[in-house]
Amino acid sequence: MFDFFFYGTLVDADVRRLVLGREVPDAAVHPAELAGFQRYAVQDQPYPAAVPRPGATIDGVIMPGASLSDAAKLTCFEGADYEARLCRVTRSATGGRDQEAWVFVASDRVPRGAPRWSIDDWRAQHKPAFFEIAAKWLSEISDAHVSAAEALWRQRSETPGAR
Repeated sequence: MFDFFFYGTLVDADVRRLVLGREVPDAAVHPAELAGFQRYAVQDQPYPAAVPRPGATIDGVIMPGASLSDAAKLTCFEGADYEARLCRVTRSATGGRDQEAWVFVASDRVPRGAPRWSIDDWRAQHKPAFFEIAAKWLSEISDAHVSAAEALWRQRSETPGAR
């Protein structure tokens, strides 16, 4: 099982359902913060990117207990320009308890826009159009891509220290 920290569109329960093909209600995720990263809007896109930046903090949610299949689907959804990194995050609701969670961090290939992105603004301005984009992306993901991503996550789960 894997824990993931989401800071962008996957904070939204409807997006999680679309990507994972199953319900992950807001009650199943936990508010958290990721220190040492800045969230940017991706230039000309309705979604954000996280990049390392000392002193910055990103708010988001932790989804605990993701399956191998969930991890593979998330990897395929995020695409080649986002790398899963195991990071230390702080759960807000547990008095600031730290834990490790996987975070999809943007590569240098992702063009940064404004250093501000909010889930509330996204919901108000972009959510319906984003669903069309996301559904198209997801329809283009082959079973071979999902199988390859599952193999990667299986290796991570079976190999201590594998990242």
